[in-house]
Amino acid sequence: MYAKCGVILKAQAVFDELPMGDLVGWTALIAGYVQKGFGKEALNCFSHMQEDGIASDAFTFTCIGLLGLLSLLGMFRKGSVRKP
Repeated sequence: MYAKCGVILKAQAVFDELPMGDLVGWTALIAGYVQKGFGKEALNCFSHMQEDGIASDAFTFTCIGLLGLLSLLGMFRKGSVRKP
């Protein structure tokens, strides 16, 4: 709820108090960071989620939005991102 309302610091504080984060919690936190323009923090949360052994799903990837995240990080410039 806090992330959805844009109170991302409170959302992080509440999440940190949980005994163990789940996919829904991680995804909500990541989405909140992305929506507020905190791309590095969103990517950091995504990394921590994976380190905790939480498998992401299609919804998590949708919330992150690769192009949106790259643009937030300032990495989407001509030549910076290559096609496979």
